[in-house]
Amino acid sequence: MLLRNLGVDEEKFEGFIARLGKLYVNAGLGPEILAKQIDELHYFLQENQNLSGAASALQICNDIRSIA
Repeated sequence: MLLRNLGVDEEKFEGFIARLGKLYVNAGLGPEILAKQIDELHYFLQENQNLSGAASALQICNDIRSIA
């Protein structure tokens, strides 16, 4: 219901969650690890989004490497 209210395409979201869940199960990781990593990624992107105007984790990592 929450996703529907946000306008999320349920079919795409269900496929995404299924793929994500499969990756974590195959890696032997539980949902608590997934939630923690999503929180960490969100924090990382939020803290570094102004680095060279980058907004993606890949671009931020590349920018950090070029500085080091």
